[in-house]
Amino acid sequence: MTCKHGANDPECTSHPNHKEFVAVKRQMGSRTPIEPTTPDSKKFLIEEAVETNGHLILKVRYPNCAKCSYEGVKVLVFAGSTVKDALFWKTIDPHFREPTKVPGPRDIAPGPCARFPASAKGWAAALAFAGLRTIV
Repeated sequence: MTCKHGANDPECTSHPNHKEFVAVKRQMGSRTPIEPTTPDSKKFLIEEAVETNGHLILKVRYPNCAKCSYEGVKVLVFAGSTVKDALFWKTIDPHFREPTKVPGPRDIAPGPCARFPASAKGWAAALAFAGLRTIV
């Protein structure tokens, strides 16, 4: 699926002229960010959770990302995490990051080791991935 912003919407971060659009708006006094502000990693709802084979699979909805693909829902796989860990998370960033940059506080989720489309096939693929992969 693709972004659901209107056709040729320069406010969409995938638009080829987005950075120029933002630069012009900034010159006019706007504070529109150049980098994507979605999803807000502190505002989320966990819709589904499965723990299997040392992995935690979550279906997470980010309300401020509703115009993006799958209406802001992400299917994320976390290696070495549990449902109990997720109960403490106040921040879940769906973006990948280097394993060496592991967050220290218990209230921040680690970066996912895999991400899948938020569809029935994507959920099934996440389950298969976690079931077949062992933690090294």
